[in-house]
Amino acid sequence: MSIHFYIRGFMEQQNLSDGHRGRLREKFMETGSRSLTKSNLIELLLFYSVKRADTKPVASRIVNHYGGSFERLFCAPAAELEKIEGVGANSAELIALAGKILRAINKCGE
Repeated sequence: MSIHFYIRGFMEQQNLSDGHRGRLREKFMETGSRSLTKSNLIELLLFYSVKRADTKPVASRIVNHYGGSFERLFCAPAAELEKIEGVGANSAELIALAGKILRAINKCGE
């Protein structure tokens, strides 16, 4: 097999990934969070910290790790998040930051 076969397969995989990301972003922009699962929402968040990889399995692992509880997830420290398979430092920091922002917003509303 030639190198072109592998490159073409890699490029097709990247295009599918880009298409999925684009469709998920578009769905969020059109309907907000009401039509997305918790895993979809975490997947969207991970798009900003994971550039060229499938974030769907990692998002599912994160949500499952916290029993589907966004409260538990967004209260978790970055060091704890990094222990989940596939969660790197950038993703853990992004999720922890989002949690801190959410807590700050809630305090403002009190």
